[in-house]
Amino acid sequence: MQHLFAIALRHWKPVAFLNILIIGFATHNILSVEETWTADAQVILPNTTRDLNLDLGEFGKLQGGQGLTFSSQLDSREILASIMTSTDAVRQVWESDPEHHLYSQLETYQKLFEVKPDAESTTISLRTEGSTPEIAQTRLSLFINAFQQRLKDLRADDVAQRTALIDQELTEVSNNLDLAGQSLVAFQEQNGVVDGDEQTQALVKSINTLSLTQGQVLAEYQASSLRVENLVNRLNQTPEQAVLALQLSEDPGYQSIQTKLSALNVELLEAQSLFTDEHPQVAYLLTQQAKLIADQQAYIVQSTSGLPGVNTSVGQTYAALIQELVLTETETYGLQKQASQLADQLDQLTSRLAQMPAIHVRLQALQREYDIAQEVYKSLLAQIETNRVDAFSTYPVVQLLDQPTASTQPAGPGKRPIAVGALLASLLGSAAIVLYLEQQNPLLTLADLYKTNLQPLGKIPNLKQLKPGELEPLTSSLAFQQLATVISKTLPVSACLMVSSAIPKEGKTTVALGLAIALSHLGFKVLLIKGETHNEPQLQSSDYPPPQIANTLQIANPQTFASTTLQPGLDIASLKSQPLNDNQICRFEAFGKLLHLAQHACNYDYILVDSASLSTSSEANWLMAHISNLLLVVRPGMSYRQPFADSLEQLTKTQVNVLGFAVNGSER
Repeated sequence: MQHLFAIALRHWKPVAFLNILIIGFATHNILSVEETWTADAQVILPNTTRDLNLDLGEFGKLQGGQGLTFSSQLDSREILASIMTSTDAVRQVWESDPEHHLYSQLETYQKLFEVKPDAESTTISLRTEGSTPEIAQTRLSLFINAFQQRLKDLRADDVAQRTALIDQELTEVSNNLDLAGQSLVAFQEQNGVVDGDEQTQALVKSINTLSLTQGQVLAEYQASSLRVENLVNRLNQTPEQAVLALQLSEDPGYQSIQTKLSALNVELLEAQSLFTDEHPQVAYLLTQQAKLIADQQAYIVQSTSGLPGVNTSVGQTYAALIQELVLTETETYGLQKQASQLADQLDQLTSRLAQMPAIHVRLQALQREYDIAQEVYKSLLAQIETNRVDAFSTYPVVQLLDQPTASTQPAGPGKRPIAVGALLASLLGSAAIVLYLEQQNPLLTLADLYKTNLQPLGKIPNLKQLKPGELEPLTSSLAFQQLATVISKTLPVSACLMVSSAIPKEGKTTVALGLAIALSHLGFKVLLIKGETHNEPQLQSSDYPPPQIANTLQIANPQTFASTTLQPGLDIASLKSQPLNDNQICRFEAFGKLLHLAQHACNYDYILVDSASLSTSSEANWLMAHISNLLLVVRPGMSYRQPFADSLEQLTKTQVNVLGFAVNGSER
């Protein structure tokens, strides 16, 4: 603590200057601070969503969604906060503010508003300040209203821009839809196709049905052909001949001839059974028979147009067979015609089925084009209707969660925080200045002393400041007695010892006086010469007789020196306080003469010289020309490291014998 106090005491001037500045600045701020009130409110964003579904048929569906989302790149609340603090929105508040005249620039007025989105929620906190609670509350209300109006303007502008863009696209999409519909209808009319898949399935089904029917007809046709062939074989007639034979059996003229011939045949048989062929009756009957047969043949030829092979002997059984043959022949012909028609139909359907893949592909392509154009057209129509809703998604309706409320107590920095801040600035600034200056020229420490080649000869504890004539602390100090013992064993009798320090106020005068008193207590006769000539206090008079050195001083120069006896065995001589001038060299020559006479004529065991500091005066250099031994007094915590190092460097260039150092003001 003492070390820190010593460091601070060294740099009191810059520290005092800094503290004066801080106190002045803090005083000015405290006197100029004005009380302000704050008003707070909260708005909340609804979690709106929007879905767009576009059906593209077999190409799939396009789906999109938009809602209030949060991410590290884009936050809807941050966008709304930017709109709130935008120049256009704040300008409306600024123009309506009752204290408009106090803010000449819009940028300054914008700083009155604080917009902060709350973490992990859809709320935004708003805050502003004013000279009174009413003004703060009014200002925040104007700010919220201006923001709502700005959202409406942006929403309307967004709707107008989107609608204008869609109107341009809608005309083109409508034309594309008409062309696609016309192409589809024309192709359907040209090919007679409405639904390719259903019609293909119907064709396949029809072909299968016709193929089955054709098989059945062909089977019946073959069976009927076999029946015709059997009947022809049984009748030994072709179907045409059998038909003609059947027609003859039903002809009246043919039947009359046939009846006569039958009766004649009966008679002929009877006659031949009775007579020979040469019998006139038999011959007559044969002649009649031949005539009837000739008439029959002539009738047959006339009736059948000369078709040979017609059986004229058609009976009841043959008539039924002939009728069956005719019917079977007719049925066979019908089955043949039906099979032929079915074959033609199958050929047509098969050809149509072969063409269906190409027709189906083309129909699907046209249908896709029409469906896509129709969906795009519907989507644009729906988009026109949802533009206003989309505008609300982009610029949603922000609802007021908490009404603007002014604080009951004034806000702002206040006088107490300014005072506390000034105190902290004073402490931290002072510490910074002290540390900086100390780094430039730090204090001497015990560690620095033990880094040198000098020996520590003694330690002198802290002594209170001595009053004139007060010698008790020096007389009773054990430290001076120990130092005197070391000096007496180090220096021979009649030796001279100069006591000095690197800088003033390190206690060298106190150490020199205490050492002289301690040496006198050890029984030595000591002369203490005070060599400093600047501001040296006058010697105190004593009741002892004049010292032996007084006669010597009269011989040396009574105008320069003064002497007294401090106590038995201890005399003090000092240079009279005179301003430095051109006679300084002469005075130091007189000092050398005094020193020589004291050593050889006055029988002093030890002569101690209290010189000026080494780094601040050249007097020590003059004195070292006459004194060969030096005791260096140091005071860690008060001495400077750099002057101490400079003094050591200076001593290495001289012939003086530095016995060591006495540590003053240290208990260690």
